[in-house]
Amino acid sequence: GSRAESMSAAAPDAAAAAPAGEEPEWEVLYWAAPFRGRGEFLRLLLEYTGTPYAEPLDTEGCVSLFMKGETDDYPCFAPPAVRHGGKTISQSVSAMVYISKQLHLLPEGEDDQALAMSVALTIQDFFAEGYNAFRSGKPGETYANQKEETQPFIDAFVEKRVPRFLGYFERCLARNTEGDKQFFFGTSVTYL
Repeated sequence: GSRAESMSAAAPDAAAAAPAGEEPEWEVLYWAAPFRGRGEFLRLLLEYTGTPYAEPLDTEGCVSLFMKGETDDYPCFAPPAVRHGGKTISQSVSAMVYISKQLHLLPEGEDDQALAMSVALTIQDFFAEGYNAFRSGKPGETYANQKEETQPFIDAFVEKRVPRFLGYFERCLARNTEGDKQFFFGTSVTYL
């Protein structure tokens, strides 16, 4: 079967709601916006494991926490972040690793965990380069305000960078000698 079928068959049902009157133990902190962005990496891990979570911040709450540093928690530079057990962990990969350690989605063994970190950081590079390609004409502005100016950057990203990243990910999958090349490490889903 396909990789998607295997993940679907192995995945628990969608995240269960917290018991009535109880707050979920996990919170995903991200901008209150119509786009899902890097917060989606955290949501997918929690959804996959059926772990209840909340997304309590609005834009003002994000500005207060991330931009102004108005928190007793360890400082966070930017969203996304995850809050759990009295601590807030920011940066996509750090939060993904924290969630994965708590919910048993890390690859087995120290070597595979280090290699997984390398793949996770490359995924974030891919995401960032793609994002930046659509905003290369006027960084900080929306794509809608610079479609014509960014098209050469988008074309270059699609032509040169996408094949390189996808080739790397395919080589990583091919290196997994356990199972049938559906997972980066081992025979079950990890945070990658």
